[in-house]
Amino acid sequence: HTYQSMINNDQCSVYVVGNVEPESVEKQIREKFALKPFDKHQFQHSTHHLHDEEVDYIVEYDDVDQAKLNMGYRFPTQYGQSGYAAFVVFNMMFGGDPSSVLFNEVREKQSLAYSIHSQIDGKNGYLFVLSGVSSDKYETAKDTIISEFEKIKAGDFTEEKLELAKKVIISHRYESEDRPKSIIEIMHNQILLEQPQSKETFINDIQKVSREDIVSVAEKAFLDTIYVLTKGGDK
Repeated sequence: HTYQSMINNDQCSVYVVGNVEPESVEKQIREKFALKPFDKHQFQHSTHHLHDEEVDYIVEYDDVDQAKLNMGYRFPTQYGQSGYAAFVVFNMMFGGDPSSVLFNEVREKQSLAYSIHSQIDGKNGYLFVLSGVSSDKYETAKDTIISEFEKIKAGDFTEEKLELAKKVIISHRYESEDRPKSIIEIMHNQILLEQPQSKETFINDIQKVSREDIVSVAEKAFLDTIYVLTKGGDK
């Protein structure tokens, strides 16, 4: 069975956060679980795709009250690589926070979406836009999202927007120290790096991101997939 193979053969890391005695916890884990030691191998980054194909445009139909519009972009950087900090800041400006252009332009100003935000998969260099829109407005919402992406790529944003995005990211980094789940996520991500990254290094990298860095990383990104789930049509 697949799950047995996973238990017996896959690498397993155990993280414990809290006011505990490390030796006691380690002893209990070793007694309860047959975990095998393994050597940490350097993480292999996925290969970047060249932009030589048409955008995959998928439309599906179901009995839904509102449409789902999801879009996926590929970026030329991944966790631990050059340009990653600019990728993180780009996402925050684009749709990572209520101060972002997607939230303000698509949702607040044009009322095209009930909900909208962007998030990144840093391990693979993906940026996803996730939104809920009216079934009769998803084309307009799609075009607006693409337009806002192109504006940032062209450097059409204020220094205030850039600095606000960096402040929000740094604030989130400090707040993560109060959340066990975030602490574990940060610890686990260190596996992807040749050298562990300190909080100070992360903050410094974010603070150094410039307008030119944002434009540079965005210029090499491209829209890969558009997915729409809407009402009606042939099921």
